[in-house]
Amino acid sequence: MALLCIGTLVAANTSSADRLSDITEIKTLYANWKLAVEESDIDAYLSNLHDEIRLRPPAGSPVTGITNYRRFLGPVFASATYLIEVDRAPSITIFGDMAVAEYDYTIIRNTLQNALVKLDSGAITSSVSPSSYVDILRKRENGAWAVFLHTWRAQPPK
Repeated sequence: MALLCIGTLVAANTSSADRLSDITEIKTLYANWKLAVEESDIDAYLSNLHDEIRLRPPAGSPVTGITNYRRFLGPVFASATYLIEVDRAPSITIFGDMAVAEYDYTIIRNTLQNALVKLDSGAITSSVSPSSYVDILRKRENGAWAVFLHTWRAQPPK
């Protein structure tokens, strides 16, 4: 009986340690994703996404799959640079190999001069966009976390 109790405690501590490790990994993913946006680095941006990513912009057409997401991002980064103000850091809830991240960012968009590109519906076009985001993350086969579904809703300006 004592061995069973000790085994249960060890399993609980391991699970807690794994959860903390997962949360740290996900927070690092968001820090890297923010940096990729601010550096207009499409490859770094996409490295945080699951191959089966689903983008669901509130005012645009859905984008499904990493190839289509890359196509969507090309004009986005060719038309402007971006700064992200973190209004509320990601709050992460883990459910096995899935997680939910909820956070608030203000995106500051600086249009590039002479940028003659057509943005797809759903791309951010305002110079200041405060929004609340909800993402679903999923572990890849290699165990790394990746954003599987990305969506948001606009907040009133500050």
